[in-house]
Amino acid sequence: MKILNKQFVAVKWQDAHCISGATEMAEHEIPHAPALYTAYGFVLRNDAVGVTIANEVSGENTYRSINFIPAGMIVEIQPLTVKATKPPQSKKAAESSKPLDPA
Repeated sequence: MKILNKQFVAVKWQDAHCISGATEMAEHEIPHAPALYTAYGFVLRNDAVGVTIANEVSGENTYRSINFIPAGMIVEIQPLTVKATKPPQSKKAAESSKPLDPA
C-alpha cells in the first residue's frame, strides 16, 4: 500500500449555529457565541482563502468527505502523525488461515 503524501491535520474552527423548532428558552439561556468544532482530514489545499480537507482517499487523486473551512473561521490547524498499521486479525480468520492437518 502506498502511503499518501498529504499532511493529516486537526482543524479547530468556529461555526454559526441555530436553534430550530419549538425550543423554548429564556433570554439568558440563548447561546451568543460561535460553536467550536474540530475536523480531521488530509490537507488538499491551504491558502489565504481557507483550508480544504478530505476524510477519505481512494486511489491517488480521488477523495470523499471533503470539507472546506473559510480562513476567517479557523482557530488552529494542528498537524497530526498517522502511522499505517495492519488491522488485527480475528481469531476465527486466523484459525481458517492455518494449513489443514493432513490426517
